[in-house]
Amino acid sequence: MNFTLNGQTKPLLSSLTLKQLLDQEIPYKQTGIAVAINDQVIPKDQWTGHAILSNDNILIFTAAQGG
Repeated sequence: MNFTLNGQTKPLLSSLTLKQLLDQEIPYKQTGIAVAINDQVIPKDQWTGHAILSNDNILIFTAAQGG
């Protein structure tokens, strides 16, 4: 089973929540980000309970200043 994170395929070896994934991938940069799974933004208050499923397409967005 696999999932895609920002265009890169990764194995899904065990059950994993979105918060656990973020703790593994970006442990120090979790402010100023938004996460979408399968084109649906997941609110930050749901990260702890949202399970990552096989074939999920996950995008992590970082807030940027500019115009």
